[in-house]
Order: sequence, then C-alpha cells, then structure tokens
Amino acid sequence: MAAFINKAMIKKFLAVSAVVAMLLLIPYAIAQSDDDSNKPRERLNAVKDRQDSPNAAAAPARERLAEALNKRNEALQKEAFAKLNDADKTRFRNLDSRRLEKISALDADKVSKLKAVSKDRLRVVAAHADRLAGLEQADLAKAAQLDRSRIKELAALSPENAAGRLKNIRIVKANEDFKIRPLATGRITAAAAAHKRIQDKKEELRAAYAQRIDKVKAAKEKLRNCEGDCDTVRQEAIDRAREAALNVIERLTNHIEKIKERVSTSQDLSEEEIADRIAKLDSLLEEVSSVQAAVEAAATKEELNAAVKELRQIVAKIKIKTNAHAQGLVRARVIGIVHSGNVIEKKLDCSLAALEEEGADTSEIDVLMDEYSRLMAAAREKAKEAKDVFEKEDEAAVEAARQLIIEARESAKQAHNLLPEIRAAIAKLGGGGAACEEAQEIAIEAEADAETEQEIEAGDEKNETDTD
Repeated sequence: MAAFINKAMIKKFLAVSAVVAMLLLIPYAIAQSDDDSNKPRERLNAVKDRQDSPNAAAAPARERLAEALNKRNEALQKEAFAKLNDADKTRFRNLDSRRLEKISALDADKVSKLKAVSKDRLRVVAAHADRLAGLEQADLAKAAQLDRSRIKELAALSPENAAGRLKNIRIVKANEDFKIRPLATGRITAAAAAHKRIQDKKEELRAAYAQRIDKVKAAKEKLRNCEGDCDTVRQEAIDRAREAALNVIERLTNHIEKIKERVSTSQDLSEEEIADRIAKLDSLLEEVSSVQAAVEAAATKEELNAAVKELRQIVAKIKIKTNAHAQGLVRARVIGIVHSGNVIEKKLDCSLAALEEEGADTSEIDVLMDEYSRLMAAAREKAKEAKDVFEKEDEAAVEAARQLIIEARESAKQAHNLLPEIRAAIAKLGGGGAACEEAQEIAIEAEADAETEQEIEAGDEKNETDTD
C-alpha cells in the first residue's frame, strides 16, 4: 500500500513540475516573439539559443505537419490562387504560411507566373515575389536560379533594369568543385612540372646575377685604378656590365614566362580572359627583346648606359604589370570560391525546402542563410571592384586592388564559418537527403589557387650595371 501511495505521489509531483515548467517557458516564448522586430544581426545572434530550446521538438512531427497543411490549405482558398488547378496548387502547398501569405497578396496573373518555379526556389523567391513576378516568364525562371543576395538585388531594380542585368547572366550546372575552365589531370600535372622548372631557373639566374655583379664591381675598381693605356680594362668593364644587364633581361623573361604559365593553366579564367592576358604578357616580352638587342649591340660605354637606362624603365614597368596579372589570378580564385559558395547555398536551400514541406519552422535557419549569402555577395562585389581597379595597371591601383582582394577573401571566409552552424541546425530538424547533393544551377555573370608575391628583384641593384 505504501509503495502504491509513493508511486502515486511521484506521478502527481512530476505532473505538477511539468505544468510549472511550461509556465516558466511562457515569458521566454513571448520574449522571443518580441525579438522578431530586432535588427538582423541581433536575430542572428539569438538563433543558436532558440535552436537549443527543448520547445523545438515539443510537438510530434505528425501534428506539426497536420497543422501546417491546414494553414496552407486555408491560404490557397484565396483569390490569388484562383487561376491554378489542383496540380499547380501542390507546388505552393509546400510553402509555409508566412510565404503563402506574401504570395496571396499578389494578383492571380502574377501568381500564375510563379507556378513554373521549382519548389525549393519558390520559397526563396517568395520574399520578393511582388517584384519578381513582374518579369517576363523566361527572366523569372532565370532569376529564380540565382542566390539569395542576387535575387534581393534584382527585386530592387525596375523590371527593365532587372531584365538587362539578367542578359549578362548565364546559368550553369555546378558542384562545389566547379571551375570556369576545368583542366584534365594530365594538364594540371604538366603545369606543376613547368612551374617547378621555371622556379628552378629563377634561382639559378638569381645566383648567376650575384656572381656577375661581383665581376662588374671588380672591373669598375680595376678601371678606376688603371694608369696609362686602359682601353682593354675599359672594354672589360663594359663587357662585365653587359653580362649583368643581359642576366637581368633573362630574369625578366623568366618571370613573365612564369606568369604566362599560371595564366594559361588557370581554371578560374575564361578562354577569352586568358587570351587577352597572354597577349599583354607577350607584348611585355617584345619590349624586353627590344632592350636586349640594344644591350647586345652597345659598343661604347655611352651606348650601353643608354640601353641600361631603358632597361631600368622596363624593369619598373614589368614589376607593376606582372604583379597586376598575378593579383588578377588571386581575384579569379576568389570568384571561384564564390561560385562554390553559391552551390553550397543552393544545396542548403534544397534541404530547407524539404523540411518546410514537412511542416518544420526554418525561419531561424533562414536568418543564417541570408547572412551567408550576404557575405558571399560582398566577396563577389569586392572582387569585381578589384577588377575595375586592375585595368589602370599603375602601382597605386595594384595596391588598392590587392586590399580589395584581401577584403573579399575575408568576407568569403566569414561566410564559410557559418556553415557548421547552418548544417547542424538543418540536421537537428532532420534535414538533408540525396536529392540535395545533386549538382545545382548557379549564375555566372559576364566579365570581360594562386598566391602572389613581388618576385622581381632585378632592378634593386640597378646602379651596379652602370659603367661610370
């Protein structure tokens, strides 16, 4: 009897405790509701705390889905969906009530346009459906395949301007390893071997240059101390200076060839961009060849000094221009990272669409996704700005572009750092699935793994080739 009483008392105590716990959670829920009006960053910071709340899994999945379907069916009875048949309405029935509410405010003709948008993209487009539904059907279909930030940018434009921007965008199927110009494994291996040969030659030329400078210094000292007939000594000084100048020229040529090799094997540049850059580098090689001819033909001290003066100018020019080309390769790699990021975003949105269809509340994850997309878009815009600066190809412009690329890479890194939290939140709701691992359609906007450093040091000792 005592055991029975104890059990009954325990059950009663647990029941009372559960009620008290629920009462304690009510102010928390109200406070969270008030937070909806906070700034995006404040909402973003609150996401993790809300995801960890035990309330997230309080209602059975079956009841949650039934409630969601009832709300969706009610929304689909509105006039906005009058022109849709039952099959078309199915696509909209997968959306949560918040998105359906936005779409239900449109007229029936605009809603009818949206029926062709895939279910995973419809949930992203819904936030801007009032503006995007004003596009032509083909433009709307293309816009729906863009990342969240680009969709937001388009929605801020007039239909005419949005259509103009969409003309410069092509949609491609891609995975995370997407490359603008993928190379075969054999070509990549050959490029690595070529790069090593050029790098080895650079070190050999550097060592040879140091030796030749020592010989120039010795010849100049010998000429300075010469008394009487010094023609032979003077000629020796000219010859040693010529050798040092030719070594500088060889180093310049090797450096340009190195940049050419990196450009020609880039997987982040288009064929047109590569052809344009190679042509510019070949033009630099022609200038170097012209100076080389003048150095070789110089017979007197005055002629050699004139040729060396021209060489100094070429050295300064090539330092800036080849650095611009090298920085351009880094910029292209950043764009490649952004493309990869867009694929990841689309796959995550695919998972979120599946969760929403099951009645899950994905609003908190969407806050993180919007931030992820914003950071990737910021990286893309910084890289684009850097390209515009590069066109000037002067020293200040190259440095400004380098800073922009650093900022672009940092923005992409911040976006990447959000992924573990996003994926954990999706997994917690039971998200994922093989369908979301398929290749995704991403936008490539028309534009007319490389680390860079300033490598030309040939001009640093420019005075040593002077025979005076």
